[in-house]
Amino acid sequence: NPASSEITLEGKIPFKEIKIMDLQGKILVTRTELKVSKLIIPTSHFPKGVYIMIIKNILGGSKLKKVLFY
Repeated sequence: NPASSEITLEGKIPFKEIKIMDLQGKILVTRTELKVSKLIIPTSHFPKGVYIMIIKNILGGSKLKKVLFY
């Protein structure tokens, strides 16, 4: 999932929390208490590389995704 200027997240169940971290575990973005089904996160300010995104929904489910910014 390469991204150059933004990431668009969409889900059937609203998101509660989104975190983006570098591979060393440093949290670069945190969005909490969202309660939205669609979210756009600008990424043009990130250096090129691989990042980890943790997505939690309002029902308590979570996903871990690897994202490439270029």
